Amino acid sequence: MRIITVGLGLRAVSVLERLQAHMSEAEVVAYVDPNSYQIERLRNHETIRSYSALETMLANEQADLLFVGSPNHLHLEHIRLGLKAGVRMFAEKPVVISMDETLELAELLSHHGADRVLVGLVLRYAQHARDLRGAQAAGQIGDVVSIEANEHIAPYHGAFFMQDWRRYTRYSGGFMLEKCCHDLDIYNMVTGSRPSRVASFGGRKSFTPENAPPRETDTQVYHEKASIGKLHRTRSAQMLTS
Repeated sequence: MRIITVGLGLRAVSVLERLQAHMSEAEVVAYVDPNSYQIERLRNHETIRSYSALETMLANEQADLLFVGSPNHLHLEHIRLGLKAGVRMFAEKPVVISMDETLELAELLSHHGADRVLVGLVLRYAQHARDLRGAQAAGQIGDVVSIEANEHIAPYHGAFFMQDWRRYTRYSGGFMLEKCCHDLDIYNMVTGSRPSRVASFGGRKSFTPENAPPRETDTQVYHEKASIGKLHRTRSAQMLTS
């Protein structure tokens, strides 16, 4: 299987590396990214060709799959180009970042076929989610009357999202969409329904300067998280759309 990818950052490399570990036939042949991250982790990294624009790569490569691993706000345009080129795609979550983009994507898929884009909502494929679906199908779980769902992430995990382009809603679609779209997907799956109303509340009352632990006694996780994307943030936005 010949794979081309638009966006080759930490997430894309991690997913492609695991894909190659489980599929001996998976070969990454080309990519578009001005500042690729740890490409040497990929099995055939010495032969992977680099392109400066997605259109050029699509025109010059015979691919079985286009991996869309670019920043979220670029997904729709990259999917549009992939559909036009007739290539099947795997799009990382979240697929798009707004309701308007969702409707535009739905229109594109109605024309080209919904099976042209595989969606990377990761919890759909996690073992515990598969077990849950199996238990429901086997009748081991009764009717769902309520769900209480909490995710307590470590400070390091939260710092990761707040140290690169993901902290900007215009790029990511917002923290809840970037971080929790696959969780919400599981809730829809468990209930077999979609929400009719949504309410949300939150604030920034905990991680404030006055609550910061002393540097001499605390690990660095509360104070800093090295980002791999300082150059990547600006160059990707400029060159991936060129």
